[in-house]
Amino acid sequence: MANIKLAKRGFTLIETIIAITIFAILCFVLVNVYLKYYNAYHTQQAIISVAGSASTVANELQNATLQAKQVIISHTFSSGTYNSNQNTLVLQMPSIDSSGNILTDKYDYVAFYASGGDFYRLIEIDGSSSRNAGLKKLSDTVSTIEFFYNDSDLSKVNEITVDINMQKTSGHQTFPYSLDQKLYLRNS
Repeated sequence: MANIKLAKRGFTLIETIIAITIFAILCFVLVNVYLKYYNAYHTQQAIISVAGSASTVANELQNATLQAKQVIISHTFSSGTYNSNQNTLVLQMPSIDSSGNILTDKYDYVAFYASGGDFYRLIEIDGSSSRNAGLKKLSDTVSTIEFFYNDSDLSKVNEITVDINMQKTSGHQTFPYSLDQKLYLRNS
């Protein structure tokens, strides 16, 4: 019987190094693609968040001013006194019953103000009003907010310009958002 040697063939060191190098390059490419999409996703989420927050603030301000009878100089709420100025808006609104009818000589009060980066709406109602009273945080992304009134006599104001600057930070990026809006008092 002939002495036949079967060569057992394995991977050489060079083949192994090449395979590991190709695998490392593919892993590197996949990680970079993942990180790029991850960052893009969080960037879009930050932009959507700050724009949605601005929209919420603008809608709440518009809704309240359309219902308001007048801008008032000051009102004492259970939590303290708020004064209408460049950073705070205090409105007097006719009270409404559960059917939405205006109650004669009854008023609810709403204050909009910023504290830190948060923006709040505070509502105090007359005992016969059906509005929901209380404090509601409308945004946590407000940098600055300024109210400009079309008359220095606040009881004669029928137009308010609001300048809202917001920002949201995601990762190492800050996404600013600015909104200027005119608000009109329909019931003044």
